[in-house]
Amino acid sequence: MNDTLSIILATIWVMPALAVVAAALDLRSRTIPNWIPATILVWGLIASTAGLLPIDLVGALIGLVVGAVITLPLFAVRAFGGGDVKLACACCACLGGLGAVYLLTATALVGGILALVAKSKKQHTLAYAPAIAGGAIIATLITWLT
Repeated sequence: MNDTLSIILATIWVMPALAVVAAALDLRSRTIPNWIPATILVWGLIASTAGLLPIDLVGALIGLVVGAVITLPLFAVRAFGGGDVKLACACCACLGGLGAVYLLTATALVGGILALVAKSKKQHTLAYAPAIAGGAIIATLITWLT
Protein backbone atom coordinates (compact mmCIF):
# COMPACT_ATOMS: atom_id res chain seq x y z
CA MET A 1 0.00 0.00 0.00
CA ASN A 2 1.46 3.39 -0.88
CA ASP A 3 2.21 5.95 1.85
CA THR A 4 -0.44 8.45 0.73
CA LEU A 5 -3.19 5.86 0.84
CA SER A 6 -2.02 4.68 4.26
CA ILE A 7 -2.14 8.25 5.59
CA ILE A 8 -5.64 8.81 4.18
CA LEU A 9 -6.93 5.52 5.61
CA ALA A 10 -5.46 6.38 9.01
CA THR A 11 -6.76 9.95 9.06
CA ILE A 12 -10.35 9.11 8.12
CA TRP A 13 -10.69 7.26 11.43
CA VAL A 14 -9.75 10.27 13.61
CA MET A 15 -13.33 11.61 13.57
CA PRO A 16 -15.08 8.32 14.47
CA ALA A 17 -12.51 7.65 17.21
CA LEU A 18 -13.14 11.04 18.82
CA ALA A 19 -16.89 10.50 18.45
CA VAL A 20 -16.53 7.25 20.41
CA VAL A 21 -14.69 9.18 23.15
CA ALA A 22 -17.58 11.69 23.19
CA ALA A 23 -20.03 8.79 23.47
CA ALA A 24 -18.22 7.31 26.45
CA LEU A 25 -18.15 10.68 28.22
CA ASP A 26 -21.80 11.34 27.38
CA LEU A 27 -22.80 7.99 28.85
CA ARG A 28 -20.84 8.72 32.01
CA SER A 29 -21.72 12.37 32.62
CA ARG A 30 -24.44 13.26 30.08
CA THR A 31 -22.18 15.98 28.68
CA ILE A 32 -19.95 16.23 25.65
CA PRO A 33 -16.92 18.41 26.37
CA ASN A 34 -16.59 21.24 23.84
CA TRP A 35 -13.01 20.27 23.04
CA ILE A 36 -14.19 17.11 21.26
CA PRO A 37 -16.44 18.65 18.56
CA ALA A 38 -14.02 21.59 18.28
CA THR A 39 -11.11 19.21 17.67
CA ILE A 40 -13.11 17.18 15.15
CA LEU A 41 -14.17 20.32 13.26
CA VAL A 42 -10.72 21.91 13.16
CA TRP A 43 -9.13 18.61 12.22
CA GLY A 44 -11.69 18.04 9.45
CA LEU A 45 -11.19 21.51 7.98
CA ILE A 46 -7.39 21.23 8.09
CA ALA A 47 -7.30 17.64 6.83
CA SER A 48 -9.68 18.40 3.96
CA THR A 49 -7.63 21.46 2.97
CA ALA A 50 -4.38 19.48 3.18
CA GLY A 51 -5.74 16.70 0.99
CA LEU A 52 -5.76 14.14 3.79
CA LEU A 53 -9.46 13.45 3.33
CA PRO A 54 -11.16 12.50 0.10
CA ILE A 55 -13.12 15.79 0.26
CA ASP A 56 -11.87 19.34 -0.13
CA LEU A 57 -12.56 22.36 2.06
CA VAL A 58 -15.74 23.22 0.15
CA GLY A 59 -16.99 19.67 0.68
CA ALA A 60 -16.24 19.94 4.40
CA LEU A 61 -18.15 23.20 4.64
CA ILE A 62 -21.09 21.69 2.75
CA GLY A 63 -21.10 18.79 5.24
CA LEU A 64 -21.09 21.26 8.12
CA VAL A 65 -24.06 23.15 6.63
CA VAL A 66 -26.01 19.94 5.99
CA GLY A 67 -25.41 18.91 9.59
CA ALA A 68 -26.52 22.29 10.92
CA VAL A 69 -29.65 22.44 8.75
CA ILE A 70 -30.80 19.07 10.05
CA THR A 71 -29.71 19.22 13.70
CA LEU A 72 -30.43 22.83 14.69
CA PRO A 73 -34.21 22.39 14.35
CA LEU A 74 -33.90 19.30 16.58
CA PHE A 75 -32.13 21.46 19.15
CA ALA A 76 -34.87 24.10 18.84
CA VAL A 77 -37.53 21.55 19.81
CA ARG A 78 -35.25 20.05 22.50
CA ALA A 79 -34.86 16.71 20.76
CA PHE A 80 -31.08 17.26 20.63
CA GLY A 81 -28.83 18.84 23.22
CA GLY A 82 -26.27 21.47 22.29
CA GLY A 83 -23.41 19.00 22.57
CA ASP A 84 -25.21 16.59 20.24
CA VAL A 85 -25.60 19.35 17.64
CA LYS A 86 -21.95 20.37 17.87
CA LEU A 87 -20.75 16.76 17.67
CA ALA A 88 -23.00 15.87 14.74
CA CYS A 89 -22.09 19.03 12.79
CA ALA A 90 -18.36 18.52 13.35
CA CYS A 91 -18.60 14.89 12.22
CA CYS A 92 -20.62 15.93 9.15
CA ALA A 93 -17.86 18.37 8.20
CA CYS A 94 -15.42 15.47 7.99
CA LEU A 95 -17.62 13.58 5.53
CA GLY A 96 -18.91 16.20 3.10
CA GLY A 97 -22.50 16.72 1.99
CA LEU A 98 -23.49 13.19 0.99
CA GLY A 99 -21.50 11.70 3.86
CA ALA A 100 -23.40 14.00 6.23
CA VAL A 101 -26.67 12.56 4.95
CA TYR A 102 -25.31 9.05 5.52
CA LEU A 103 -24.14 10.00 9.02
CA LEU A 104 -27.43 11.56 10.06
CA THR A 105 -29.47 8.68 8.61
CA ALA A 106 -27.30 6.08 10.33
CA THR A 107 -27.43 8.12 13.56
CA ALA A 108 -31.23 8.09 13.45
CA LEU A 109 -31.27 4.32 12.93
CA VAL A 110 -28.76 3.64 15.70
CA GLY A 111 -30.59 6.12 17.95
CA GLY A 112 -33.86 4.31 17.34
CA ILE A 113 -32.31 1.01 18.36
CA LEU A 114 -30.78 2.58 21.48
CA ALA A 115 -34.13 4.18 22.34
CA LEU A 116 -35.82 0.78 22.19
CA VAL A 117 -33.16 -0.67 24.47
CA ALA A 118 -33.56 2.26 26.89
CA LYS A 119 -37.34 1.85 26.87
CA SER A 120 -37.03 -1.86 27.62
CA LYS A 121 -34.92 -0.92 30.64
CA LYS A 122 -37.51 1.70 31.68
CA GLN A 123 -35.06 4.58 31.16
CA HIS A 124 -36.65 7.93 30.42
CA THR A 125 -33.61 9.69 28.97
CA LEU A 126 -31.02 8.74 26.40
CA ALA A 127 -27.45 9.90 25.87
CA TYR A 128 -27.39 10.50 22.12
CA ALA A 129 -23.63 10.72 21.48
CA PRO A 130 -23.44 6.91 21.24
CA ALA A 131 -25.92 7.06 18.34
CA ILE A 132 -23.86 9.81 16.69
CA ALA A 133 -20.68 7.77 17.16
CA GLY A 134 -22.38 4.73 15.64
CA GLY A 135 -23.57 6.87 12.76
CA ALA A 136 -20.06 8.24 12.32
CA ILE A 137 -18.57 4.76 12.06
CA ILE A 138 -21.23 3.56 9.62
CA ALA A 139 -21.02 6.70 7.49
CA THR A 140 -17.23 6.53 7.38
CA LEU A 141 -17.42 2.95 6.15
CA ILE A 142 -20.04 3.80 3.53
CA THR A 143 -18.41 7.05 2.38
CA TRP A 144 -14.75 6.16 2.17
CA LEU A 145 -14.49 2.41 1.92
CA THR A 146 -17.03 1.62 -0.81
